[in-house]
Parts: sequence; structure tokens; C-alpha cells
Amino acid sequence: MKIVTNKIKNTDEYSITRYSISGIILKTIIFIILYIMYTYLGMHNFEETLSNKMRIKFVIGSLPFFIFLYSEAILGSSKEILLIKEDYLILKKYILFFCYYSKTLKLEDIRKIYCEKNKNYLFFSTDLLKNVKFRVKESEFEDKIYAFGYKLSEYESTEIVKEIEEFIKDKNSNILQ
Repeated sequence: MKIVTNKIKNTDEYSITRYSISGIILKTIIFIILYIMYTYLGMHNFEETLSNKMRIKFVIGSLPFFIFLYSEAILGSSKEILLIKEDYLILKKYILFFCYYSKTLKLEDIRKIYCEKNKNYLFFSTDLLKNVKFRVKESEFEDKIYAFGYKLSEYESTEIVKEIEEFIKDKNSNILQ
């Protein structure tokens, strides 16, 4: 499954967009086939006793379960946008075309940009999502962590962290001059 990462860098802003169209299409086809098989097998056992109303109720009753599983499955291949514009870092996450998460962070409030190295304890990774994390000052005594890049490789995440830090340093040096 190919994940497309577009990087746009100009003097005013920096943008990273990640998405996988083939992943969304493939998962959609697989989930529709599985849902049809699930409904067919569910109704096949009770074929003699089910009326048409009961079959419709079965299909409608199982639809929310299917929609929940489908939305969880396509989260990994949906679009994510990281945008640095003026003095703000903007994180946006989409399911298909709907933006379900948008967060604007001030660059001056970001305390640390990092990605955890793959540390294994008892054969399990500590960071299952493998994404870039932004530690942001919420109040005087509290920090909050925001994430970007669902299931990035270590190489991708370190490259993104270096590019973001470099862009922020360049931007800060241009402001000071």
C-alpha cells in the first residue's frame, strides 16, 4: 500500500500531506465484501423462518457495527495535513473528505518535537502508532502531546522532525534579522 507524502516548502509556509487512496479503495472493497458475506451467512441459517421484515431489520441492525469497523479501518489511510503558517502549526486529520480533527498550535508554545525510537519491552513496541509528537505548553505546569503521521517508519518520522525543526529555525532567524 503506497502512502503519498507531499511536501510543499516556500518562504511563508511549510506543508506535509499524507494519504493513501489505494488503501481507502482496497479497504472499502474488502469491507463491503465482508459485510455482504456476514449478512448472507447471518440470514442463511434462518432462511425458512425469516420474513422480509426480519431480514431488513437484520441488515439495518448490523449496519452501525459495520460502519464503526469501517471507520476504524480507514483512519490509517485517510489524509493528514501538517501546515506551518505564520506563527502557527496546524494539524488536520480527515476521514475521506470530512475533517474530524483540527488543532492550531503556536510555534512559541511548542517545547519539543520528537519521535520515539523503537523500544521493545517483552517483544512489544512502546509506541504502536509510530508518529511524530509535539509537546506543547498548555499552562504553567502542564504540557499536552499532539501527534502527526499515523504509522510512520522511523526514517520518515526522523526526516519530518528534522525538516520541521529546520524550517522553524529558519523562520525564527528571518524574524530576528
